[in-house]
Amino acid sequence: MQESGAVEPDVPDKPTGGFSMERYVEMSRPLDLEGVEWERTRDHPISPEIVRAVTYFMDIEYQTINYMRDLLAAGAANDPDVAVFLSCWGYEEMFHGRALETFLKQYGIEAGRTRLVEVRKKVTWRERFEAVGARLLARYNRHFPAVYLSWGASQEIS
Repeated sequence: MQESGAVEPDVPDKPTGGFSMERYVEMSRPLDLEGVEWERTRDHPISPEIVRAVTYFMDIEYQTINYMRDLLAAGAANDPDVAVFLSCWGYEEMFHGRALETFLKQYGIEAGRTRLVEVRKKVTWRERFEAVGARLLARYNRHFPAVYLSWGASQEIS
């Protein structure tokens, strides 16, 4: 008891509100689309700007595998927790891309699996240079994959 008479809370030795890799792995699964009435999608017309935005979002989700390739080449899999996280993350992102692709198909827009390759062919020299630079930096600084992941997270948020 404190002098004021208030009871101090029971504080555990370890924080309990943090990220749990075990919980993340247990909870990782495909996006649940059960109950989505895809046939009703066309009841709500969308503008060309929305089609463009959803296509962009789909590309981002499907391109996760390429970003992950760069992360792995930069040594991210050397950390066992990061390797587990990336495995689950890539799996989940692919299903997000599929959901957006299904949405677009309801409007007669066929994106197709070849789009992944088409988009990747449009990678700029700057993007290629950044990927090579990341690999080189990772060889000299074991913390670099964390920086690279943080940069990717900030890009996804913005």
